[in-house]
Amino acid sequence: KDPREPTALTVAVTVLHERAEAESDPDARRLMDDEAAPLLETLLTVRPDSWIGHRYAAQIALRREEPDRAQRHFEKLQQLCPMDPASWRGLAGLYLERGEEDKALPQLIELARMEENDAEVPLQIARILRHKGRLEEAQYWCRRSIEADAYGTDGYDMLGEVSLMLDDQEAALRAYRRLVQLEPQRARHYERAAWAAHKLGREEEAKTLAQEAVRLDPDSPARALLP
Repeated sequence: KDPREPTALTVAVTVLHERAEAESDPDARRLMDDEAAPLLETLLTVRPDSWIGHRYAAQIALRREEPDRAQRHFEKLQQLCPMDPASWRGLAGLYLERGEEDKALPQLIELARMEENDAEVPLQIARILRHKGRLEEAQYWCRRSIEADAYGTDGYDMLGEVSLMLDDQEAALRAYRRLVQLEPQRARHYERAAWAAHKLGREEEAKTLAQEAVRLDPDSPARALLP
């Protein structure tokens, strides 16, 4: 069979793509990319609607630090195969590298819909929204991150921070109580939980939390809550 025939090219590119995805050695992956590049060029000439071709070409462009080329291929991939999360993730990463948060946000939101078990994506969304001052939305996405990973500390940490910014002391206290369970050796969690409890008028709880914060860190500002 003619190796330039579209089906044969697609098979060859798919095999190389799967091998490159599984390869952890950067040098070995670079050799695979070099082998795949001319095949990809031919494939995308004879079959410009090959989603696997655009996917692999975008990833090679990223590894070669060619962001504009990667963007073109990711955009085409998104048109051809919108259910593939690679394009949403790839474009979001490119936009964030350029500081284009407004463009990254819809990519990340769609990616979060696809990858419900990925705790980092909603956390990225929450960071952007916090930066924009959209705190209630940020709080929602912190909770989405926690739903995906109930034992990860980053989601609770940001939820506590955003809740304090919203003056939502109840939500902040719940978040820091959980952090105290997950990271019992960090004085900062006890300190923030103590201040939230204090603002809610729960002085006994505030005192207990402050005592633990000071035990772990004698210089903790939570000392101000102790008699």
